[in-house]
Amino acid sequence: MLTQTHSDLELLVTDDQSTDSSMELLAEFARQDERFLPERGTRAGRSGPGPQPCDRAGPRGPRR
Repeated sequence: MLTQTHSDLELLVTDDQSTDSSMELLAEFARQDERFLPERGTRAGRSGPGPQPCDRAGPRGPRR
């Protein structure tokens, strides 16, 4: 994704409070590229994060 040249692109990623270092890795990507939009969610299990990440999508949704 970091080498993707298409600028009209966002990567919405929700961490479900996993115990690995995925959120730190995503935060590092976000520091390098503003198209990465990591978010810490709640532990939702297999049902997933629901619509919350979509609430942050641009251009109509709020940005960080």
